[in-house]
Amino acid sequence: MKPRRVRFDIRRQGLPFLVGLLGLIAVNLLVWVVLVRPNAVEYSQRTRGGEGEERQKLREDRASVQNAEAYVTALGKAADDWRYLRTEILSTRDEKLVEVMQELTRLCAEFRIDINTVQIKNEVLREEGLDRFAMIVPLQGGYASLRKFLQAVEASEKFMVVERVALDGVSHGAAARNLQLNITVASYFSLASPGQDES
Repeated sequence: MKPRRVRFDIRRQGLPFLVGLLGLIAVNLLVWVVLVRPNAVEYSQRTRGGEGEERQKLREDRASVQNAEAYVTALGKAADDWRYLRTEILSTRDEKLVEVMQELTRLCAEFRIDINTVQIKNEVLREEGLDRFAMIVPLQGGYASLRKFLQAVEASEKFMVVERVALDGVSHGAAARNLQLNITVASYFSLASPGQDES
C-alpha cells in the first residue's frame, strides 16, 4: 500500500496560509516595536550622548591646559620684565643717583629753576624692594611752560616719572597769568640689601 501524499491546494488553503503568515509578521513587528526598537534607540542615545560629553570634557580640559600654559608664560615674562627693570633700568641708588641729579640740574637750568629750591624726599619701600627718590620742583609760568616741562621729563633717558602736579598759587602779571606749581618728579632705585635704611 502506497503512502498517501498530502497535496497543497493554493486555491483552498492559500487564504488561511496568508492570514497565518501575516499574523506572524504582525507579531514580529509588534515585538520589534515594543521591545527591540526602544532598546536600540536608548543605546544609540547613550552612545552618542557619552561621546558628546567626553568630547565636551576633552575640549574643556584642553582649553584649561592652554589657559594654564598662557598664565605660566605670562608670569615668566612678568618676572623677566621685573628683573630687567630692577637690574638694567633702576639699578641701585649708588649707581644711578648721580645721573638722576645731573638730569634734574639740566632740567632746572633749561626752565630757569633755582636748583636750591628743589625739595628732596627719600622713602624706602621695603616690601617692594625699592628706594623712592622724589624731587619737588617749583615751576612758575603758564600752561605752556607746564606742558613743556612735562614733555622734557617724559623725553628724558633717565628713569623719572611725574607723580603729582599741585597748584601752589596764581599771580597775574602784565601779559598773562602765571601759575605757581609744585611738580613731584620721582625716580626709583633697587635696594642694595633688604636692610638698607632710609637716608
